[in-house]
Amino acid sequence: MSSSVSNARRSRSFQETAADRWSRLCVDVRASYGRAAAIQAALYLNGGAAVALLAFLGNLAIAHQAKGFTGNFAAFKEAFVCFGIGVMLAATSSVVAFLIQNAAIAHPKEAEGRNGRRLRWIGIEMVIASLVFFAAGITVTANALCSLIEWMD
Repeated sequence: MSSSVSNARRSRSFQETAADRWSRLCVDVRASYGRAAAIQAALYLNGGAAVALLAFLGNLAIAHQAKGFTGNFAAFKEAFVCFGIGVMLAATSSVVAFLIQNAAIAHPKEAEGRNGRRLRWIGIEMVIASLVFFAAGITVTANALCSLIEWMD
């Protein structure tokens, strides 16, 4: 009877360990989906804003040639710089996420150590900085549009 109880305890502890591993795997998968979504959002926001600004400025340039519209478009250059830096930060954070994943596969204990945590924080900070540059680019664009509209009136 004693051996059947100890066997039951061993099998139960093995099942709990397997369940714990499965739970950790699910958490890791959800976290990696979250990271990927944040990186993609930063890329799409900054890249889409840059493309939309290019299209808008292209239409203004056509209006400039057709109707003799004159205005200062130099203010929009700062917005392009903000969006460009935002795209580069988001793309680079994707590279950092790739490095973290490779480290986790090759050296799982090191990936959970100080270097792994440092890389994770660098990646998170890059995505946040990318979103800050998006907000700055939108602000610069809005200010440039306001001054352009005032100039037209």
